[in-house]
Amino acid sequence: MPIGVSYFGNRILRHVAADMDDLAARGFTGVLHTMSENDLTYYRDTIGRLVEISHAAGLFVQVGPWGLGRTFGGEAESLFVANHPHVGQMLDSGRPVAAGCLNSEAYREFVRSWAAAAVETGADRIFWDEPHWAHPAHFDEPRERWGCRCPRCVERWCSESGDTDMPSELTADVRVFRERCLVEFLGDLTAYVAALGGRSTVCLLPHTSGSHGVADWSAVARLPGVATLATDPYWKAFDEPVVPFVTEFSERVAQQSAAAGIEPQIWIQGFRLAPDDEADIHAAVAAARSAGVDDLWTWGYEACGHMSYLGTKDPERVWEILCDALTSTPATPCPSEPPTSEPAFVIRSSGGSGTPEREPGLGGLFPSDPAFVIRSSGGSGTPEGGTDLGGLVTEQVRPELHDLDLRPTQELVRLMASEEAAVAAAVRRAAPAIAAAIDAVVARLTERPEGRIVYVGAGTAGRMGVLDAAECGPTFNAADKVIALLAGGPGAVTKPKEGAEDDAATGAAELAGLKVGPADAVVGISASGRTPYVLGALDAARQAGALTVGLSCHPGSLVSAAADHAVEVVVGPEVIAGSTRLKAGAAQKLVLNTISTVVMVRLGRTLGNLMVDVSAGSEKLVDRARRIVATAAGRPPAEAAAALEAADGEVKTAIVSLLAGIDPDAARLRLAQANGIVRQALAGS
Repeated sequence: MPIGVSYFGNRILRHVAADMDDLAARGFTGVLHTMSENDLTYYRDTIGRLVEISHAAGLFVQVGPWGLGRTFGGEAESLFVANHPHVGQMLDSGRPVAAGCLNSEAYREFVRSWAAAAVETGADRIFWDEPHWAHPAHFDEPRERWGCRCPRCVERWCSESGDTDMPSELTADVRVFRERCLVEFLGDLTAYVAALGGRSTVCLLPHTSGSHGVADWSAVARLPGVATLATDPYWKAFDEPVVPFVTEFSERVAQQSAAAGIEPQIWIQGFRLAPDDEADIHAAVAAARSAGVDDLWTWGYEACGHMSYLGTKDPERVWEILCDALTSTPATPCPSEPPTSEPAFVIRSSGGSGTPEREPGLGGLFPSDPAFVIRSSGGSGTPEGGTDLGGLVTEQVRPELHDLDLRPTQELVRLMASEEAAVAAAVRRAAPAIAAAIDAVVARLTERPEGRIVYVGAGTAGRMGVLDAAECGPTFNAADKVIALLAGGPGAVTKPKEGAEDDAATGAAELAGLKVGPADAVVGISASGRTPYVLGALDAARQAGALTVGLSCHPGSLVSAAADHAVEVVVGPEVIAGSTRLKAGAAQKLVLNTISTVVMVRLGRTLGNLMVDVSAGSEKLVDRARRIVATAAGRPPAEAAAALEAADGEVKTAIVSLLAGIDPDAARLRLAQANGIVRQALAGS
C-alpha cells in the first residue's frame, strides 16, 4: 500500500537522514522532494544527496518543480522569468507577468534543463506539480484575469484559427486552445524525461473547467513517459465538502489511469488543518481508497508545521492523525446497494447546476463552461482484456470536437494538418523503444543473414505493413527480406475483410506457412494493441524462436506484452473517434519506414544516404543508379555508366570497382567478404 509525503525546505543532510528514517518507521513508502529555481542554482548536488538518503531509508522518491516559472505548484518565485521577461506571459489586460509562457521555446528549454537536473538526482519519478497558466492571485490581479495573450500566443492562435487576432475574452474556443497548449507543453516535458531514462507523474489541479481546468484528463494520461496520473482535491483549500469532492476526482483519476494503463495517485490535504478536522482526514482517505486509488500521499511532512503560510493548528497532533489515517489498513468496503451501471461514455454539460469549481484559497468561482464535455465512465479494469473497447485510447471521443460537423471546411483542413503534425512528435517520443527494436533486428539479421522481417497486421495497420514491405524491394533490393501478412489475404488491401482480424488461429497458421524461425524478426502491428490475428501470429513467432516486436498506439497493450520489444506510439484519439486510418495509421507507417530504413542502413544497403542496393527495374531507377555511382565514386556520368554496365547493373559492384581500381569480379569478392557493406569492402584501398 504506497503512502508518501512531501518534504521541503530542509537542506541539512543529517536532519534529512533522521526524518527519512522517521518516515520509514511510521510506515511511509515514498517521499517527494521539491527543487526550486533556487535549489537548481545553489543546491543541485544537495538535492541529489537528499534522494540518495531517501533511497537508503527504503523510500520511493519523487522530485517536483517547486514554483518553477510560476507555472507549477509552490510559493517560490521565478528568478528566470524575472531575468528573462521576454519569456513571460501577458494577462488579457495587457500586463506582463513573471510567469513563463508555455508557448515560449526559451522557457521550455529552461524547464527541460530543470528536468535534466531532476533526472540526474536519481529520483524514481519527476513530479509535474499542478501545471497551469498564470494565476492572477499570484500577481494581485482579480480572479477574472487570465493569461496568456502574449505575441507568441496570439501568433499561434491566428496561425491555427485563421483569425486576425486572439479574443480578449476567455471564450470556450480560447479555453480549448489554452488546454491544447498546456497538454502539448506537458507532452514535451514528459517525453524529454523519458528520453533521459526517467518517468513522470503529472498532478493536475482538481478542475475540469474555468481558467485553470483541464477538461480532457485522458489527453494527459496518454502522454508518453507518464507513469502516474495524480490530483490533489484539497477540500478545505477549495472550500468543498470532503467526501463528494475527493470521491469525484479520485474516480476521475482512477478511470483515466486505468484506460491509459498507468497508475493513479491522490494527494490528501495536510496543511491549514486542525485537530478537529480528524473526521474529514479519515473520510478523505476512505473516499480515495473506495474509488480504487491505493497510492495516497499528503502535503506535507509534519503537517507543514514549519511553514507559517501553510500553517496548521497543533501540527504535531494533525501529523499523528494523518499518519494514522494513511497507514491504517483499510477495511474492505461493503456497499449497501449494488453499483449502478453506466454507459462507456456519458455526455454532460459542464455548466448548469453542477458544483462550481473554486480557486484554492480564494473562495471565488470560476465562470462555468457551457461547452459539452464527454467523459469516460469505464471501470477500473484494463480494457484490452474484455470486449468493451471504450477505454482504448484509439477509441476515445474527443470532447472539444463535438461540433466538428458544423465547422467550416478551411478550419477542418487546418485541424487535420495540425493532427498529422502530432504524429511525428509521438514517434520522436518513442525513439528509444524504436531504436532498441531496430538494434535487436539488426543483430538477428547480421547473425543469420538468411533472416527476414515479417510484418503482420489487419485493416489499416496491416495495409501499412504491406505498403512498406512492397517499397523495400525497389529501394533496397530487399523484396525477399521484408514481407507482410495481412488478415484476409492480399485481396484485403483493396477490399477490406474486417472480420478477419478476429481470427487468432489464422494469424498463427499463416505465419507458420512462411516457415518463420529463429533467423526472422516478426513485427506485429495493431493500433489498439489487441488484434487477435496479430496476437496469434506473435505467439506462433515466439514459439518458433523468432524475434518479436509489437507496434501499437495504446499504452500497456496485449501486443506489447506479447512481444520481445514493445513500441507504443500514443497519438491519442482521432478526429473521427475510432478511425485509426488517420493519426494511428500515419504513425504506424512512419515507424515502419523507420524500422525498415534504419535496418537496411545498418545492414550496409546504403552508402551514406545513397541507396546503393537499388534495384534498377525501371527507366527512372536505371537513371538513379547511374547518378548514385557517379556521386559515390566522384566520377563523370559517362564513366559511371560504363562501370555500371560492366558490373551488370550492380551499383555496389560498380562503386567498389571504380574506387578500388579493380575489375567487377574482384569487387564482388570484396563485397562478399565484407557482408555487402561498401565501406568495409573499400577499407585499405
